[in-house]
Amino acid sequence: MIQAQAARGVGFELPKTIVSNDAAAVTSFLGPDEKILTKPVRSGSAQEGRMVYSQRVEREFIVESAQQLKFVPHIFQAYVEKAYELRVSVVGEQVFAAKIDSQKDERSQVGAVRQKRRSLG
Repeated sequence: MIQAQAARGVGFELPKTIVSNDAAAVTSFLGPDEKILTKPVRSGSAQEGRMVYSQRVEREFIVESAQQLKFVPHIFQAYVEKAYELRVSVVGEQVFAAKIDSQKDERSQVGAVRQKRRSLG
């Protein structure tokens, strides 16, 4: 959440966001017609033997998972359709950006970090 605060502080627009372990709070915060994205507070948490990153969920899933959710807060955001992803890093006075064509493969349409790296060479 520190990154989100910093991004807002320099003028980035971010989707409506709530960090919560309360299903009722999440469903009332996000409008009834909004698509919902969720991600663990800690990057890449394990679930049923696999890593979980960003994923789209239905409102019903949040309500049905209320008992499990109360033990582990998650980040919930209004889902924003995208054409691609950008990764931007700032080192001192230099800015480095990389474009990720995440929409070309259905496995990376919600979050490109899910893709297995094949190689660097």
